[in-house]
Amino acid sequence: DIDGDMCGIYNNFFVARIGYFHSWPVAPFLSFVDRQGMIYRRRLGDLMIHSMAVFAFATNRTVHRFLDFTYEHATADQTTGCVVWGGIQAGYNDHHARSNM
Repeated sequence: DIDGDMCGIYNNFFVARIGYFHSWPVAPFLSFVDRQGMIYRRRLGDLMIHSMAVFAFATNRTVHRFLDFTYEHATADQTTGCVVWGGIQAGYNDHHARSNM
């Protein structure tokens, strides 16, 4: 089981109905977040915004988490090319997770 309270929704890959983000109460919530200026002043990122919108307003039966593949998210230094931030999440059902990492 996955502890949903401790997970963010990686949004480098997701499938969504655009209408969901335009629906009530999601659209007013997103407008509120935008009006607060936290995206620019405190770097509130898209992972947090999308995760809050999904966890706060979507029902469990309407959300599918893709957990069967290994995923890497990294940021490389533009000068050295070295990874300065990132992580790898092994897929729960990825039988080749060790070799993919």
